[in-house]
Amino acid sequence: MAKRHHHAAAAAVLFLLCANAGGEEIGRLFYTPAERAERDELRLHPRPQPEAESPPPVINGVVRRAAAQDTVWLDGVPLDRAAAHLRGIVLGRNHDQVLLRRGARLIELPVGSAPAAPLAKSDD
Repeated sequence: MAKRHHHAAAAAVLFLLCANAGGEEIGRLFYTPAERAERDELRLHPRPQPEAESPPPVINGVVRRAAAQDTVWLDGVPLDRAAAHLRGIVLGRNHDQVLLRRGARLIELPVGSAPAAPLAKSDD
């Protein structure tokens, strides 16, 4: 009989604790006004994540043909002369000369090497 009283008393205490806890809100984890304001600002206006830098493109090769039907391989993708020109690549007069246009300057770029700055992207 004593066991029943202990169980009933424990159940009553547990009921009272649960009923009392339900009336209170836990609130926020960050208690200072500055911390709350900072978290609210981050939630409303998240900071942009930095984009991962991709490796610079590489000129893999050049095939020179008659009538200016040249092909330049940029990162393994063949480009005709016009598409290469849109990306700042100029084929020099020598068969092995590839030039990279940077503003008014032309920088000689050996085939198989990456430029020091990223190439402009075209819409093709």
